[in-house]
Amino acid sequence: MFDKDGFLTSSKSILIEQVLDAEMDEYLSYPKHASIVQKRGNGRNGHGSEIIC
Repeated sequence: MFDKDGFLTSSKSILIEQVLDAEMDEYLSYPKHASIVQKRGNGRNGHGSEIIC
């Protein structure tokens, strides 16, 4: 159950990621990959259409 890499460490990181995603959903008022995102043009996939010189 608790190996060198740590089952607990893996479970903890998954839990933290889920909590942070839920917090972001609440903050932005829409869930990740929601259809409303496509209408706004502001996705949460980490990519944008901006050109940086």
